[in-house]
Parts: sequence; structure tokens; C-alpha cells
Amino acid sequence: MNNQFEKQSDAQEFIDVISQVASAFALAQTHNCNSAINNTLKIIGDYVDADRSYMFKYDFEKGTTSNTHEYCVKGITKEIDNLQHIPLTKIPDWVKTHKANISMNIHDVSKLDKDDEVSKILEPQFVKSLLTIPLFRNDKLFGFLGFDSVKEKHNYTRFEQTVLTEYSKLLIDLLERLKIDTN
Repeated sequence: MNNQFEKQSDAQEFIDVISQVASAFALAQTHNCNSAINNTLKIIGDYVDADRSYMFKYDFEKGTTSNTHEYCVKGITKEIDNLQHIPLTKIPDWVKTHKANISMNIHDVSKLDKDDEVSKILEPQFVKSLLTIPLFRNDKLFGFLGFDSVKEKHNYTRFEQTVLTEYSKLLIDLLERLKIDTN
């Protein structure tokens, strides 16, 4: 058995979740792509107990990043409208990390320096922990997936990061198959 799976039930649950996502993406067409992405953000977010799951797209020509898709559990505020055209100059370490194809895993946002621009973006959203996974499309950094823990801190495990990375690959495959450039 693969060392990533602590027990057989983890392996089966992983297969079930990825199968749900793959099925949703296989059935997706251009006209319902946004709905399919949002639905799978719910599926994968629920799987890792994230309170908010989302996708951002980088626009290196304009020097910004914007939230394109978001799912929030009941009681968690949607932030998509507040997270449009964020200047990349406010998050240079974030961009550098993603360009290196490395995930950002912040276990305790409250421990960030209060003057840090990332802290200034996350604290008003009440984010306690987060994980972001870079998205590469045609070998270029396209954006990232994010998973926020708002209700309580969450230490995203290596296994959860693997699951989310697999999800990111399926998402990029969908965008490529449908030749979609998200807003």
C-alpha cells in the first residue's frame, strides 16, 4: 500500500473524492464549467475540512491576481468580490513561492508579522490557517488554489496536500480541454 495512506479507509475515501471530481469535470462543458469548478471546490474543500476553497488567476501583464471561483461553508463569508485585482507587489513572496511550484502552508496566520501584506489581506477574512497550491498551465504559472480554515486552525498534512495537488491537475486538464480562460 502507498505510504501516503494511513489506512485502507483513507485510500478508499481519496479514490471516492477524486472520482467525484473527475466525473464532474468529465461531464463539464463550456457553458457549465464555472458551476463544475465551484461544485468541485465544495467537494474537495469538504474533504480537507476547509471553510473556504477558491481559485485565483494571476495576470502578470497587469501585475495582479484575482479570485475567480469560491466555495464557503455555511456561516463563512464569501470574499470573492473583495479579492479582485490584488497587486502582485503586495504579495511578492507568495508569487515567488508559487513560481517555484511550491505550496504555501501557513498553519497560524496570527503569527505573521502584522505589517506583512499577506497578513493584512488574510486577517480581515478571519483566516486562521491556509494552504495554497500553485496552478501551472502549459508550463506557466496560471494561478493557485486556496483552502482557508476560518473556524479553527488546521495543519494541512502532506496527504491533504497530495490530494489537493491531484485536484489541481484535474482542474488544469478541464481548463485545457475546454480551452477556457477564467475571468
